[in-house]
Amino acid sequence: MLRLLILGITAATPAFSQQACPALPAARQAIERGWSAYRANDMTNAGNEFKRALTLCPSELGALTGAGYVAMRQGRLPAAKSFFARAIAVDSGSYDAVVGAGMVAYRQGDPAGARRSFERALRILPGDSTALSYLARIPGQVSADVLASRTRPGTTTVTARAGRRVIEVKNRTGQWSPMWIKAVNLGAALPGKFPSEFPPNDSTYERWIALIAEMGANTLRDYTVHPPHNYAA
Repeated sequence: MLRLLILGITAATPAFSQQACPALPAARQAIERGWSAYRANDMTNAGNEFKRALTLCPSELGALTGAGYVAMRQGRLPAAKSFFARAIAVDSGSYDAVVGAGMVAYRQGDPAGARRSFERALRILPGDSTALSYLARIPGQVSADVLASRTRPGTTTVTARAGRRVIEVKNRTGQWSPMWIKAVNLGAALPGKFPSEFPPNDSTYERWIALIAEMGANTLRDYTVHPPHNYAA
């Protein structure tokens, strides 16, 4: 999935960091404002908000990660690398920070460092499309332990069929029963954007799909060809 979770990231932080920083509520507010500015492509205000949060709580994971992505978007790769390294030191299992570190290494022409980061990301989130996409561009063999094993089933299982005027699926007892289609029409662009301005990564689509599932829908209608991020999600 890019899965880049930054579009939905919050100020999630290990418990010890929350207890150690008395200004955490104010820092979290700054972080939320930072991500809102980031999503609006306002890197200047996003960077200022993350900087404000780090002034209040220097080890706040969300602020460090956000500052890293802002610096990377602004082309300040050494600064981005430093922010991501600090974020990983706070939480070694932070997917967003690890992937960010991999992206920086890739842009700096460090394939070995990029490979280490993206393989680490796959250990955190097996099957992640962003990590797999970057690893496919880097020469060399991916470590076998980070690739999800796929075993072909011994028999073919039919889970759905076209019944008489309805789609049918098997219920828990193995009997065919009607499945009523509850679909949501999925547009190709974010509100306020031109139709050709697709979401920049598959985390946006993942968030949309999760929200659609929560509302009880079971089908998506793509009325046009979407970018690869949609299908990766």
